[in-house]
Amino acid sequence: MSQPMPHPQPKPLSQPKFGGAMSVVSGMITPEALRQFAQDTVGVWLPKAPVSLLRNAQGDKENTSAQKVNKIQFFEDTFLEFVEDGAFYFTIPVVGTAMGALIAKLQGLDYKEIGRSWKDLGVKNVSSDLVKTRLLGAKSGAVVGALGSAFAFEYMVQHWKNVITAKKFHTTNFTGVAGLESSRTQIAPGEDDPVAKASKRGKQVGAFWLASIGAGLAMPKLVTTLLKNKTQYTIPKALRYLNFDSSGNSLFDTHKGFQGLLVMVGLASYLDAARDKLEFKEQATRLSVVIPYLLFGQAVAGNLLAKGLARVPFYKDTQGKRVSMNKLNLDMLDLGGEKSMLKAMWKKGTTPESVLKLDLSKGKNAFAQGVEKLQLEKIISAKTAKKMIKLHGPGMYVGSLALGAAVCGVGINLIAYQQTKSRFNKGEAEKQKLRQIQPSQPQQGQTVFQSYGGFAAQGKPLEDPATAAAIAPRVQAPFQGARVSVNPYGYGQWRI
Repeated sequence: MSQPMPHPQPKPLSQPKFGGAMSVVSGMITPEALRQFAQDTVGVWLPKAPVSLLRNAQGDKENTSAQKVNKIQFFEDTFLEFVEDGAFYFTIPVVGTAMGALIAKLQGLDYKEIGRSWKDLGVKNVSSDLVKTRLLGAKSGAVVGALGSAFAFEYMVQHWKNVITAKKFHTTNFTGVAGLESSRTQIAPGEDDPVAKASKRGKQVGAFWLASIGAGLAMPKLVTTLLKNKTQYTIPKALRYLNFDSSGNSLFDTHKGFQGLLVMVGLASYLDAARDKLEFKEQATRLSVVIPYLLFGQAVAGNLLAKGLARVPFYKDTQGKRVSMNKLNLDMLDLGGEKSMLKAMWKKGTTPESVLKLDLSKGKNAFAQGVEKLQLEKIISAKTAKKMIKLHGPGMYVGSLALGAAVCGVGINLIAYQQTKSRFNKGEAEKQKLRQIQPSQPQQGQTVFQSYGGFAAQGKPLEDPATAAAIAPRVQAPFQGARVSVNPYGYGQWRI
């Protein structure tokens, strides 16, 4: 009896098809991006929210329309925190995955190869022809498309916020947002129309975004056509600084090099979207602290915190004496063989694979090995060892969140808000001073009042009354310091 013919089995695809690739989409939002998003929400937005609500909540005495809470400022800070963090942490993984899958399909490659970093992939492990003609251009295209999309998203967030504030809260003036005066939709001198500017920027940024997607799709061809001889090997080196972070489960995760560029785009966007000089100065003050802190300040502060905690006698040895980690020769930081923490941070932060990564904290496994060694040598008990390992990671994480909350969530915002209020009050005082001075200083010799008498009192017509009226407009009351002069026509004039 003959065996039935087996049904033909489909060949496994080297990469998922782009059209219905749920397997690709499911990996777009990466665990690391979600972790950083949650960290910013808890460490920055939560402590900043009450500061936003209470910003000039009572208003000035003259501002009778002041609300009990500053709903507009709260909305703007909330919108920026969640939407901007989405642009910052999710755009590159999402667009990078989509671009990688599309380019892989067009070029006949495995999209996983595009996502892998050059360190893991290793240029030497790939044939020279593949590096020159296919993989190099495909990876460059995915990076260009993802980075261009992130730039466009990040730049427009500030302008979208302004438009929503104008439409939802009927407020185009920053002083209304800040609770310094009543909200209004009229554009005063010195202010920009946020809706008109957002429309203009939307067209410009939209054109840039489309161009970046087109450039990304064209990169495989461009790399093959334009780069000659050894020049193509400079691109893998550059991609090591601007690369997808594939150290985790995702192949297209965000990278510190990307984040550094995105922060600079965000800086330009905040300043460009400022509705007046007060907002421009406030944002410049705030970002002068927030940007350095985001790029490297938080990591440096974490390293200093770990170094300080290592000196505190938190734990007990087997003899019951309180000891610090320094006394136990247990390091919380990995200096990479360097004696100086500063040198270790410089060495780590300037290497292509870990550009701008200055955190020197030991990983949990490496720290646990040192703790277990102390336990084996009977220096600490098993209970103390378990406590050390349990508190190491969470302790540093909570400390990092607390620092972020104090610096970016509360401290710098309170300072910036107070500076803006002082600048506004100073400007209002100068305007009031000018209003008081200007009416008391009319021009020398100006006719300010005319009293008709003489011929008019006698019932006789004036000579050329139309000319007299045009030359000497009537004013109801004289200014202080005016003097009366009588002319041959019989009517008096007050002159200065």
